[in-house]
Amino acid sequence: MKATVERKVTDMDAPEQLKPAKPKNRSWWISTNHIVHCYANPAADCVVTSLWGTAEQAATSFHDAELVRATGDINAILTRVEEKKAQGRSLSFIVVGNRPFLVWTTPSATGPDEPGAIGPHDEFQTLIKALGLKADLAAKPHKRSWILGPITHKIYCFASPAGDCLVHGLWESAGGAATSFHDAELVRATGDINSILTGINAKAGRGKDLSLIVVEDRPFLVWTEPGAVGSHDDPDAIEKALGLKGQR
Repeated sequence: MKATVERKVTDMDAPEQLKPAKPKNRSWWISTNHIVHCYANPAADCVVTSLWGTAEQAATSFHDAELVRATGDINAILTRVEEKKAQGRSLSFIVVGNRPFLVWTTPSATGPDEPGAIGPHDEFQTLIKALGLKADLAAKPHKRSWILGPITHKIYCFASPAGDCLVHGLWESAGGAATSFHDAELVRATGDINSILTGINAKAGRGKDLSLIVVEDRPFLVWTEPGAVGSHDDPDAIEKALGLKGQR
């Protein structure tokens, strides 16, 4: 009798229809009646709120035990808030000036479809006023993206229109945010999350930044390395990094 050889089924063997669907990128806009809507859009600046955890031991160079604990604490806060949502609403992070803002959102089939609607491409000060944000919270002057070094196992952030490497602190309300998208519950949650992030950031080693990188429509709390230079940086920074000599 021939022996039967059992073979472990892998993801490569799974039918395409059984694999989880890749999340769709979304963007956001705010209507004149103070509702924040999210809709399918490549901009990817409306993301889900729960942070990525790690199924295996990640490289401690970018996600150490301190960040594992912080991620768990933050996700517990977000889960508690999510349980209190009204029907038809979702808890989301929208990205404003390279910083996340915790809001209640309502899905829409399209982008801004009414006169006076505001979206992420409006002027920065217009967004600050419309969303009721604290104007004194600094935001990075340009969008950034990230890359994982295959040898160093460090994550580097660099100037890029992709905008998926974010400042770690959440926007806070100046007191003028509409409760339709940022109510007292979200004010408390934002304060609790920022307190965790501030405590972690105080322990950052020299040359490390605490950042939220967006992976498959979900944030991941990581240590990043500054200073990577790319084609979207200021020309002077590029010339200096590459040691270029101008024509005489």
